[in-house]
This record gives sequence, structure tokens and C-alpha cells, in this order.
Amino acid sequence: MTNEQAGAILTELIEELEANGFGEVVRQVRIRLEEAFGDDGDILEISNRQQLKFYLSESIQILDSMSVSHLSEIIGLLNEFTQTEQPINEIRVALINEQYYNLSELPDYTAIITVLRNIQSELSNE
Repeated sequence: MTNEQAGAILTELIEELEANGFGEVVRQVRIRLEEAFGDDGDILEISNRQQLKFYLSESIQILDSMSVSHLSEIIGLLNEFTQTEQPINEIRVALINEQYYNLSELPDYTAIITVLRNIQSELSNE
């Protein structure tokens, strides 16, 4: 893959994330990119391919942390370590307005993460 092709894929990835409601993911990746590579001048010195790999890796990590996909595993670990008479069945977060948010209502981004990992794998195989 040429640097220009990587740049085109990176642009498409960013546009698709933003167009599909994942602008916050793009914002978080940009922050991480600046933290990792310094100011905008330093970012311009890394290749489009490196930026694409970074965007894929960080997007996967961010989406994974926002996804419900690991909730049952977490609940299982809590039950294993607490060993109470009544097992934990759900995790709810108390909000400021005295309401609760059940973490099982988080979206499942497994399909999106799988697509991004497949792209990441294709890049690694080149």
C-alpha cells in the first residue's frame, strides 16, 4: 500500500466514524495522536500508514471500552471474587439526578471492532 492509499483509507475511516455517530472516538484518537507524536508539525512527519495503524488501534481500544461486550465477563469475575449468597446480576451506575444507568444497556460494538481488526490484520500482512 502506498502512502497515498493509506491516506485515502485514513480519510475514509475518519469520515465514516464521524458520519455514523462516532465523532467522539475520532476526537479521542486525535488527542491520543497529539500526545503520542507531539504537536501538529510532528504529526505531519509520520507517514499516513503509521497514522492509519494508530487510528485503527486506538479506535478499537476506545470502542471496546465503550462496549457492553465484556460486561458478562466482569460480572462473572465479581461473582467469583465476592462469593456472596446472592450473585451479582447487573451493574448500575448512579447518575447525578438520582437515576441509575444499567451497564447492560451499553451498545455492543463487537461488529465494528471486528471490521477494524480485519483491516488492521490486512495492513499487518502487507
